[in-house]
Amino acid sequence: MSAQPEYLYYRELFSIFKAYTTPKLMKVLDSQGIKYFTDAKGKPFTTRVAIEGALGSESIVSSTEPESPVESARSLS
Repeated sequence: MSAQPEYLYYRELFSIFKAYTTPKLMKVLDSQGIKYFTDAKGKPFTTRVAIEGALGSESIVSSTEPESPVESARSLS
């Protein structure tokens, strides 16, 4: 038996993404590449897995970048 996905509705998404209007929230979701559905009133909702997948891949990329430029070794001449 498969587990049911946990849905996050627009009120929860507002607080997660600090976007407190529906159009702004939808822009944030689109820019992050998070797929979402809309209800009959046009309010977005998505699964927790979709958000964790999008935000998880972003944190992996940023953690592999060097924090500061690496100094090259000085020549011995």
